[in-house]
Amino acid sequence: MPAAIQIERAVGQAFRETLKDRLVALAAYGSSVDDSSIPGFSDFDLAVFLHGVLSVSDAAAVQRNLGDLDLRPFVYVQAKFVDVDENPQRTIVPGNLRVFWGAIPNLTDYLHDDRSLRNSSQLWLRALPDLVAEDKAAWSVAAGSARRQRLIRLLMTRLKQTVRAMLVERGESPSVVWLATWSELATRWGKYEPEAGEVLAALLAGLPPPRNRDAELDCGEAILRLFERVVPRVGATSTG
Repeated sequence: MPAAIQIERAVGQAFRETLKDRLVALAAYGSSVDDSSIPGFSDFDLAVFLHGVLSVSDAAAVQRNLGDLDLRPFVYVQAKFVDVDENPQRTIVPGNLRVFWGAIPNLTDYLHDDRSLRNSSQLWLRALPDLVAEDKAAWSVAAGSARRQRLIRLLMTRLKQTVRAMLVERGESPSVVWLATWSELATRWGKYEPEAGEVLAALLAGLPPPRNRDAELDCGEAILRLFERVVPRVGATSTG
Protein backbone atom coordinates (compact mmCIF):
# COMPACT_ATOMS: atom_id res chain seq x y z
CA MET A 1 0.00 0.00 0.00
CA PRO A 2 1.81 3.15 -1.22
CA ALA A 3 0.17 5.45 1.36
CA ALA A 4 1.23 3.18 4.23
CA ILE A 5 4.81 3.14 2.97
CA GLN A 6 4.90 6.94 2.81
CA ILE A 7 3.60 7.18 6.37
CA GLU A 8 6.16 4.64 7.56
CA ARG A 9 9.00 6.61 5.98
CA ALA A 10 7.91 9.93 7.47
CA VAL A 11 7.13 8.53 10.91
CA GLY A 12 10.32 6.46 10.91
CA GLN A 13 12.47 9.48 10.16
CA ALA A 14 10.78 11.57 12.87
CA PHE A 15 11.30 8.91 15.56
CA ARG A 16 14.86 8.13 14.48
CA GLU A 17 15.83 11.81 14.63
CA THR A 18 14.25 12.17 18.06
CA LEU A 19 15.05 8.94 19.90
CA LYS A 20 18.32 8.05 18.16
CA ASP A 21 19.92 5.06 19.97
CA ARG A 22 16.89 4.66 22.25
CA LEU A 23 14.74 3.59 19.28
CA VAL A 24 14.70 -0.19 18.83
CA ALA A 25 12.04 -0.94 16.23
CA LEU A 26 9.00 0.47 14.43
CA ALA A 27 6.13 -1.70 13.26
CA ALA A 28 2.75 -1.32 11.61
CA TYR A 29 -0.11 -3.58 12.58
CA GLY A 30 -3.86 -3.91 12.15
CA SER A 31 -5.76 -2.98 9.02
CA SER A 32 -2.78 -1.19 7.46
CA VAL A 33 -1.02 -4.56 7.31
CA ASP A 34 -3.82 -6.77 5.99
CA ASP A 35 -5.09 -4.12 3.54
CA SER A 36 -8.57 -4.16 5.11
CA SER A 37 -8.55 -0.48 6.07
CA ILE A 38 -11.61 1.60 5.23
CA PRO A 39 -10.61 4.77 3.32
CA GLY A 40 -11.45 7.92 5.20
CA PHE A 41 -12.32 5.98 8.35
CA SER A 42 -9.51 3.68 9.53
CA ASP A 43 -6.47 4.73 11.53
CA PHE A 44 -2.87 3.70 10.95
CA ASP A 45 -1.70 1.53 13.86
CA LEU A 46 1.92 2.06 14.86
CA ALA A 47 3.98 0.23 17.50
CA VAL A 48 7.14 1.94 18.75
CA PHE A 49 9.67 -0.22 20.61
CA LEU A 50 12.18 1.83 22.59
CA HIS A 51 14.41 1.89 25.63
CA GLY A 52 12.56 3.73 28.39
CA VAL A 53 9.36 5.73 28.02
CA LEU A 54 8.36 8.59 25.77
CA SER A 55 8.83 11.86 27.66
CA VAL A 56 7.06 15.15 27.03
CA SER A 57 10.25 16.43 25.39
CA ASP A 58 10.32 13.34 23.16
CA ALA A 59 6.69 13.78 22.14
CA ALA A 60 7.20 17.46 21.34
CA ALA A 61 10.33 16.71 19.31
CA VAL A 62 8.64 13.95 17.30
CA GLN A 63 5.78 16.33 16.54
CA ARG A 64 8.21 19.01 15.34
CA ASN A 65 10.18 16.52 13.25
CA LEU A 66 7.07 14.94 11.77
CA GLY A 67 5.27 18.11 10.78
CA ASP A 68 2.08 17.97 8.75
CA LEU A 69 1.64 14.66 6.97
CA ASP A 70 -0.94 13.62 4.41
CA LEU A 71 -2.40 10.48 5.98
CA ARG A 72 -4.99 9.70 3.32
CA PRO A 73 -6.67 7.23 3.09
CA PHE A 74 -6.09 6.91 6.85
CA VAL A 75 -7.60 9.40 9.30
CA TYR A 76 -4.86 9.52 11.93
CA VAL A 77 -1.92 7.55 13.35
CA GLN A 78 -2.63 5.57 16.52
CA ALA A 79 0.64 4.83 18.30
CA LYS A 80 1.46 2.54 21.20
CA PHE A 81 4.85 2.48 22.90
CA VAL A 82 6.64 -0.59 24.24
CA ASP A 83 9.54 -0.23 26.67
CA VAL A 84 11.83 -3.15 25.80
CA ASP A 85 13.53 -2.83 29.19
CA GLU A 86 10.32 -3.96 30.90
CA ASN A 87 9.02 -7.54 31.04
CA PRO A 88 7.37 -8.34 27.69
CA GLN A 89 3.58 -8.47 27.54
CA ARG A 90 1.63 -10.43 24.92
CA THR A 91 0.28 -7.58 22.83
CA ILE A 92 0.94 -8.64 19.21
CA VAL A 93 -1.21 -10.98 17.13
CA PRO A 94 0.99 -13.29 15.03
CA GLY A 95 0.66 -12.55 11.32
CA ASN A 96 -0.66 -9.04 11.93
CA LEU A 97 2.61 -7.12 12.19
CA ARG A 98 5.05 -5.58 9.74
CA VAL A 99 8.36 -4.39 11.18
CA PHE A 100 9.52 -1.61 8.87
CA TRP A 101 12.54 -0.43 10.86
CA GLY A 102 14.88 -2.18 13.29
CA ALA A 103 14.21 -5.53 14.94
CA ILE A 104 12.07 -6.48 17.93
CA PRO A 105 14.15 -8.34 20.53
CA ASN A 106 12.64 -11.61 21.77
CA LEU A 107 9.68 -11.13 19.47
CA THR A 108 7.97 -14.37 20.50
CA ASP A 109 7.65 -13.04 24.07
CA TYR A 110 5.35 -10.30 22.75
CA LEU A 111 3.19 -12.60 20.60
CA HIS A 112 -0.27 -13.74 21.61
CA ASP A 113 -1.17 -17.42 21.47
CA ASP A 114 -4.63 -19.00 21.48
CA ARG A 115 -4.72 -19.13 25.26
CA SER A 116 -3.86 -15.46 25.76
CA LEU A 117 -6.30 -14.40 23.03
CA ARG A 118 -9.04 -16.47 24.66
CA ASN A 119 -8.31 -14.82 28.00
CA SER A 120 -8.37 -11.43 26.32
CA SER A 121 -11.79 -12.26 24.84
CA GLN A 122 -13.20 -13.21 28.22
CA LEU A 123 -11.89 -10.05 29.86
CA TRP A 124 -13.32 -7.91 27.08
CA LEU A 125 -16.79 -9.43 27.35
CA ARG A 126 -16.81 -8.92 31.11
CA ALA A 127 -15.98 -5.25 30.66
CA LEU A 128 -18.40 -4.76 27.75
CA PRO A 129 -21.62 -3.86 29.63
CA ASP A 130 -19.92 -0.94 31.39
CA LEU A 131 -18.25 0.21 28.17
CA VAL A 132 -21.54 0.14 26.27
CA ALA A 133 -23.25 2.08 29.06
CA GLU A 134 -20.55 4.76 28.76
CA ASP A 135 -20.86 4.81 24.98
CA LYS A 136 -24.65 5.20 25.07
CA ALA A 137 -24.27 8.13 27.46
CA ALA A 138 -21.62 9.74 25.25
CA TRP A 139 -23.68 9.25 22.10
CA SER A 140 -26.79 10.77 23.64
CA VAL A 141 -25.02 14.14 24.00
CA ALA A 142 -22.70 13.98 20.96
CA ALA A 143 -23.17 17.48 19.61
CA GLY A 144 -21.68 18.30 16.24
CA SER A 145 -20.49 16.24 13.31
CA ALA A 146 -16.85 16.08 14.41
CA ARG A 147 -17.80 14.59 17.77
CA ARG A 148 -20.20 12.09 16.20
CA GLN A 149 -17.63 10.98 13.64
CA ARG A 150 -15.04 10.39 16.39
CA LEU A 151 -17.51 8.39 18.45
CA ILE A 152 -18.51 6.27 15.47
CA ARG A 153 -14.84 5.33 14.96
CA LEU A 154 -14.54 4.45 18.65
CA LEU A 155 -17.74 2.41 18.57
CA MET A 156 -16.59 0.45 15.53
CA THR A 157 -13.23 -0.25 17.17
CA ARG A 158 -15.03 -1.68 20.18
CA LEU A 159 -17.47 -3.57 17.98
CA LYS A 160 -14.60 -5.31 16.19
CA GLN A 161 -13.17 -6.49 19.50
CA THR A 162 -16.65 -7.60 20.57
CA VAL A 163 -17.33 -9.65 17.44
CA ARG A 164 -13.95 -11.35 17.78
CA ALA A 165 -14.62 -12.16 21.43
CA MET A 166 -18.11 -13.52 20.68
CA LEU A 167 -16.79 -15.78 17.96
CA VAL A 168 -14.09 -17.12 20.27
CA GLU A 169 -16.74 -17.80 22.92
CA ARG A 170 -18.64 -19.79 20.30
CA GLY A 171 -15.60 -22.01 19.86
CA GLU A 172 -13.88 -20.50 16.84
CA SER A 173 -10.08 -20.41 16.68
CA PRO A 174 -8.78 -17.24 18.37
CA SER A 175 -5.79 -16.92 16.04
CA VAL A 176 -8.05 -17.22 12.98
CA VAL A 177 -10.64 -14.78 14.30
CA TRP A 178 -8.03 -12.17 15.23
CA LEU A 179 -6.63 -12.19 11.71
CA ALA A 180 -10.06 -11.94 10.06
CA THR A 181 -10.90 -8.75 8.18
CA TRP A 182 -14.02 -6.75 8.91
CA SER A 183 -15.94 -8.37 6.06
CA GLU A 184 -14.88 -11.83 7.21
CA LEU A 185 -16.06 -11.06 10.73
CA ALA A 186 -19.47 -9.99 9.39
CA THR A 187 -19.74 -13.27 7.48
CA ARG A 188 -18.72 -15.33 10.50
CA TRP A 189 -21.20 -13.54 12.79
CA GLY A 190 -23.87 -14.05 10.16
CA LYS A 191 -23.48 -17.83 10.45
CA TYR A 192 -24.85 -17.62 13.98
CA GLU A 193 -27.05 -14.54 13.70
CA PRO A 194 -27.91 -13.79 10.05
CA GLU A 195 -29.65 -10.49 10.75
CA ALA A 196 -26.72 -9.17 12.79
CA GLY A 197 -24.29 -10.21 10.07
CA GLU A 198 -26.35 -8.37 7.46
CA VAL A 199 -26.55 -5.21 9.57
CA LEU A 200 -22.80 -5.24 10.13
CA ALA A 201 -22.10 -5.78 6.43
CA ALA A 202 -24.39 -2.86 5.54
CA LEU A 203 -22.66 -0.67 8.14
CA LEU A 204 -19.25 -1.47 6.70
CA ALA A 205 -20.43 -0.63 3.18
CA GLY A 206 -21.51 2.84 4.37
CA LEU A 207 -18.35 3.83 6.25
CA PRO A 208 -17.39 6.53 6.76
CA PRO A 209 -20.92 7.91 7.07
CA PRO A 210 -21.64 11.11 5.16
CA ARG A 211 -21.08 14.22 7.25
CA ASN A 212 -24.72 15.02 7.75
CA ARG A 213 -26.69 14.63 10.93
CA ASP A 214 -29.24 12.05 9.77
CA ALA A 215 -26.61 9.69 8.33
CA GLU A 216 -24.47 9.96 11.46
CA LEU A 217 -27.43 9.36 13.76
CA ASP A 218 -28.50 6.30 11.79
CA CYS A 219 -24.97 4.91 11.84
CA GLY A 220 -24.44 5.44 15.57
CA GLU A 221 -27.79 3.94 16.46
CA ALA A 222 -27.17 0.89 14.26
CA ILE A 223 -23.86 0.20 16.02
CA LEU A 224 -25.40 0.57 19.47
CA ARG A 225 -28.23 -1.78 18.44
CA LEU A 226 -25.64 -4.41 17.54
CA PHE A 227 -24.10 -4.03 20.99
CA GLU A 228 -27.61 -4.43 22.42
CA ARG A 229 -27.69 -7.95 20.97
CA VAL A 230 -24.55 -8.90 22.84
CA VAL A 231 -24.75 -7.28 26.27
CA PRO A 232 -27.73 -9.26 27.69
CA ARG A 233 -26.05 -12.51 26.66
CA VAL A 234 -22.81 -11.41 28.32
CA GLY A 235 -24.67 -10.58 31.54
CA ALA A 236 -26.45 -13.93 31.53
CA THR A 237 -23.14 -15.75 31.05
CA SER A 238 -21.35 -13.88 33.81
CA THR A 239 -24.14 -14.45 36.36
CA GLY A 240 -25.12 -17.95 35.39
